[in-house]
Amino acid sequence: MSAPGCQPVMENSGAAIDRLSLHCRDIWYRNRGGGEELQSGLTRLATEALAGGAPDGGGRCFHQGLALEFRGTGDGLVLRSVVRLSTL
Repeated sequence: MSAPGCQPVMENSGAAIDRLSLHCRDIWYRNRGGGEELQSGLTRLATEALAGGAPDGGGRCFHQGLALEFRGTGDGLVLRSVVRLSTL
């Protein structure tokens, strides 16, 4: 568990990485930092989404045209899925 005021431990599921790479790569590519790879880009997008507010009742945060679905664990958060908002 993370200490108060610290970033929660977060991991990306394989499904979230696959969905970003197959269905939302253009959003990541448009907003990526120089030399940023997919895994680190997904972590950055998820961190930015969480900084914008806590997940809703369904575990989702919305950021840059994406719905990011989180699940809490004893050690922090797992990003389970990424969906383009236009497909919801």
